[in-house]
Formats: sequence, structure tokens, C-alpha cells
Amino acid sequence: MADEAHQSDVLGRVAAIDRSTLAEEIYRRLRRAVLSGDLAAGERIQPDRLAGVIGVSRTPVREALQRLLAEGYLEQEARHAFRVAPVDYQSGRELFAIRATLEGLAAREAAQHFTEETAQALQRTIDAIDLSPGAEWPERAVGDFHRIVYRASGNRHLINLLDRVFDQTLRYRFLTRSDTPQRQRETLDDHVAILQALREGRGADAEQLMRSHVMVLSRRFEEADNS
Repeated sequence: MADEAHQSDVLGRVAAIDRSTLAEEIYRRLRRAVLSGDLAAGERIQPDRLAGVIGVSRTPVREALQRLLAEGYLEQEARHAFRVAPVDYQSGRELFAIRATLEGLAAREAAQHFTEETAQALQRTIDAIDLSPGAEWPERAVGDFHRIVYRASGNRHLINLLDRVFDQTLRYRFLTRSDTPQRQRETLDDHVAILQALREGRGADAEQLMRSHVMVLSRRFEEADNS
């Protein structure tokens, strides 16, 4: 009963949407609920129930669910039901390996037309990192560093791919510990080195630094899985 009440609360928030863009809004809100963990891995979603909560026909609901299914956020079950896709170490390794390759390419391309405005935006995310004991880890700023770099590539196809892959990796952040002092220091040092390479137009170096930086996360999943 408690699980049903929780899901009803989540689906109720999905219901407060603009009726003119139903399928898109349902998709966005369900996706946000999956990424935040409000809809947990393995949680079952009944299209008819969701349509009833929102007060709409099943068509826009099914459109949204099919889109989430195609992007890997959901799995389909028998009788038209869906389940939030599981989160496991193997999937984490695979996603971060893909992300490392794509982000490396984005960093190389970003270096070709890097601007001072982009440099300042990246520096602000670095300045937000405080390694003092007890300081809160600025997860959003750390993520923004990556988004700024790959969007600075100017390659819209690459940006669209990375938007999808990057968001999917957010579901895996709780499987490994990234908040130890050593790992925080490594993250800060990597970001500083990547920014320096970008400032100096060293595309090949920026690519290698970014790939190595993201691949560390993939290796952490392997270590966690083997522990």
C-alpha cells in the first residue's frame, strides 16, 4: 500500500501538465521521475492507471512510454505494462564507456572554436568545488562542466547523443562512491587540466584527458562489481 501511495503521488505530479503537448510533457515528467529515483528501478507502470490519474486518453500516455522504452529507461512486460529498467554494474560500465568516447570527441571539437565565454563558464564550475573537510560536493556544477564542454562542440548530432547518454548515466551515480577526498581531488585536477587544454586549443590532448576522466567512472563500476 505504501508503494502504491508513493507512486500515486509521483504520478499525480506528472498529471499537472499542459494539455496542448500531452505526450511530450508526460514523457518529460516520467523521465525526470526515473532519473531522480522517484520511480525506482523495477517499479511497474500501468498505462491505464497513469492515463486515469492524469485524466487523458491512453494514446499520449502510450506515446510517452514507448519513447522512454526506446531510450532504455523502461522495459516492456506482458499485457502492455512497463517496468523501470534495472540499474546494474554491467550497464553502468557500458554507458560510461560510450560516454567517454563521445565526450572525448566533443572535447576535441570544442577546442577548435573555444571562446573566452565558454572558458569562464567552465571556470565557474571549477570554482564551485570546495575540497575543505565537510564541504558539500557540488554535483550539479561537476555535471555542468561536462555539459558545457560537449555543447561547446557545436556538433548538434553529438550534443543530442550526449544529452541522452549523459542523463542515463545519472541513474548510476549511487552505485559507486565519488565523494571520497581522493576522488574529489582527482575530479578537480582533471577538470583543471581539460580546461587548460581547451584554452590552448590542444584538441587531441583535450580528447584524451576527457576520455580518461570519464573512463575512470567505468572502471569504478568494474571494481565495485568485483568487490
